[in-house]
Amino acid sequence: MPYCRAQCCGLKGICVAPEEQEYAKYESYFDHQIGALVLKRDADGMCYALDRQMKTCTIYENRPQVCRDFHCTRGADMRGFKLSNKVNRQSVE
Repeated sequence: MPYCRAQCCGLKGICVAPEEQEYAKYESYFDHQIGALVLKRDADGMCYALDRQMKTCTIYENRPQVCRDFHCTRGADMRGFKLSNKVNRQSVE
């Protein structure tokens, strides 16, 4: 995707449904503040599954539903937008 720029990898609190966790065995932890299972983040705040050099997702074929719902193909200067009311862009620059 020419517009990707790993935008969904910067979303905070990417929730993983328990059935997704059992199926895919994501690197995740239970966040007590939001009361849900979330994907692990690296020290830079980006998702652990982001290949930093290629700017691609290493779990793309089996990524969580919240990542699938994020739509980033609207244009090169768009920072991301909602495909539905499920996903909000909340990452830090």
